[in-house]
Amino acid sequence: MLSFFKGALLTNDDDVLELPGPNSQSGRVIRIRSVDDVNRLSPIIRDLLQQAIEAERSGKSVVLKSIEDRPIPSELEEAFTEHDGLREAFEALTPGRRRYYLMHFSSAKQTSTRAARIERAIPSIFDGRGIGE
Repeated sequence: MLSFFKGALLTNDDDVLELPGPNSQSGRVIRIRSVDDVNRLSPIIRDLLQQAIEAERSGKSVVLKSIEDRPIPSELEEAFTEHDGLREAFEALTPGRRRYYLMHFSSAKQTSTRAARIERAIPSIFDGRGIGE
């Protein structure tokens, strides 16, 4: 696998750059599975490397999705009304911790699972800690 930290800035005409994960914003990867892939992709990789160098030299940066642009699950909104000070404690967390909590809560498919995750996280949120800290 070949990773480009600012891969979102690169032209992907050959459709070889992929998101490394569902929550990735700027990074892109090329998955290389065989020697044949290396031989076939060599010119494309050279071009992408040149683009990455030019992007870095020019000072370009990827505009990341703001934490305020992320949807808040309705179960968390309910918890904000049920627990005094929870909204303020949540908003006092670092953007990275808030983002991780929102991803963790939102990844549950069932309402009951989202609600249970939120209830388990409330003490950590009030303590200003992230998940697992």
